[in-house]
Order: sequence, then C-alpha cells, then structure tokens
Amino acid sequence: FVGRPHWGGWGGPRVINHVVISNHAANVEKTIALAMKRYQIKSDWTASSLALHTQAVLQGAFILAKSKDGPEVAAESVAHLRRYIELLFAQTSKRKKKNVRPH
Repeated sequence: FVGRPHWGGWGGPRVINHVVISNHAANVEKTIALAMKRYQIKSDWTASSLALHTQAVLQGAFILAKSKDGPEVAAESVAHLRRYIELLFAQTSKRKKKNVRPH
C-alpha cells in the first residue's frame, strides 16, 4: 500500500498515492505493450487496462497482508495474478494460431 490512507479531501497523500500508482502502472503498461507486440496479441483488453488491473490486485494484496499481519495472502494474490496473465497470453496466442492458415 503506497503511503497512508487518506479518505477526505482531494489533496495530500491521496494525490501522492495516485501519482505513484499511476506512474508504476505506466511502467507496467510499457512492459505489457512490448509483450503484446512480441507475442502478436490482439485482444479486446489493452495494455493500459491490464496494467491498472495489476495495480488494483497488488494494492489490494498489500491491504490484505496488513490486515492479516502476514505476507502469505499477498503472495497468494500475486500468484493468482501471474496465472491470470499467463492464461490471458496463452489463450490469446492459441486463438491467433487457430486462425492462421498454412501457406
């Protein structure tokens, strides 16, 4: 969890959290976009949407870890996220291969 939670107003820690999370998501988005290009992924999801989803999962995992006083739940969440991303890329790649006609 980036910074301290701040539920009131529109300044201070809330803005800092937004900037930090957005910057990290932008870096993750670049990596996802490169992977999509490398594996020729064309889908209804975008690098941006997947990057923001990773941030939602990671930030939620940190909150759960703090509430449970241990990292195990966060590790499980990250493992689920990894499997999800692998599944997205595998399914999209399989669909593309099925549509390829032999020369």
